[in-house]
Order: sequence, then C-alpha cells, then structure tokens
Amino acid sequence: MPQQEHPTLPIKKGTLTWLVLGSLAVLSSLLGLIPAFFGLIIALILAITINRQSLTTVDYGVVWLIANFFLIVGALIRLPQLATFLKWAGQSFWQTFITGALVSQGLSNVPTAALLAPFTSYKVALFLGVSVGGFGTLVASLANLLAYRQVRKHLTRQDARYFFIVFTSWNLLFLLGSIALVWIFRQI
Repeated sequence: MPQQEHPTLPIKKGTLTWLVLGSLAVLSSLLGLIPAFFGLIIALILAITINRQSLTTVDYGVVWLIANFFLIVGALIRLPQLATFLKWAGQSFWQTFITGALVSQGLSNVPTAALLAPFTSYKVALFLGVSVGGFGTLVASLANLLAYRQVRKHLTRQDARYFFIVFTSWNLLFLLGSIALVWIFRQI
C-alpha cells in the first residue's frame, strides 16, 4: 500500500474548548439529558461559527444512509407480522441475543438496537447481540461502512476488493468467535 502523509492541523485552545462543549451537548442529547433537537442546533451553530466550510465537506451520502436506516426501522416496527416476530424474538436471552446479532448483519447494529428494544425486556442480551453483531458483514456496523468508504476513496479498485475480502473473512470469524464467547460465559 502506498505511504500517505497526514498533515497535522493546529487547533486553537478556544476552538478546542468549544468543540469539547459541543461534543458534550451532542452526547447529552444522545443520552436523553437534553432534547435531541438542541444537540443538533448546538452542533450546527458551532460548525458554522468555528468553520463554515466544514459543512461543505460532510459526506452527506453517509448522513442520508444513517437516516434511511432509522426510517426503515420506523416503517418496519409498524408491520404487524414483524411486530409479532419481534415479540417472539424478544422472549428469552438467547432469542434476543441471536436476533440482535443476525439482524445487525443487514440493518446495522445501532438501528437494530432501536428496532428490537421495544420488544424485549432482555436489554443485556440485546446490547450484547448488537455489539457482537457489529462484526460480520460490511453493513453490520456503520463504522465499517465509513471505513470502507475511505478505503474505496484512497485505494485502487483491486486493493479495495482485497481489503473487502480480508475484512469480511476476519469479521465473520470474529462474529462466530464472539457468539461462542458469549455462550461460554453464559455457561459459567
């Protein structure tokens, strides 16, 4: 692989302070401590204030993809047949865990958590399932998709294909190994 230079960009102390405060506001909104709308507004105001041009370099395709995953979840929850299945899938630790891990392979782990959460009281199983479910396919975790977009952007098509094959192979092994580890630890 070609060696790449990574320029370092100095950050002013005042800017760093605002970035930390903005990050705390967004985290607070994600944790439900403040309304999500406020976190979004604070983030946008800071982006415009600190570096207006940063809004032109955002990968809006990824933003759209993430939004679509959650729109799909919202639509799926309303399907009576799926709701019946999800209620069944959430009736035990193992059903919840395996469903979380498997559904993550096609829907991604964070939207899967949002999809399954209303249908189970086995929250630990759900969180373990979607965490383990972050391994496996490229779609299993939004972080995987973000990383692969960078790989495709910076590598040749052949190198990106090789990366995809190696990445998927290792991730499937990690998925199976993680499922096995959860099973082993549940036996202890």
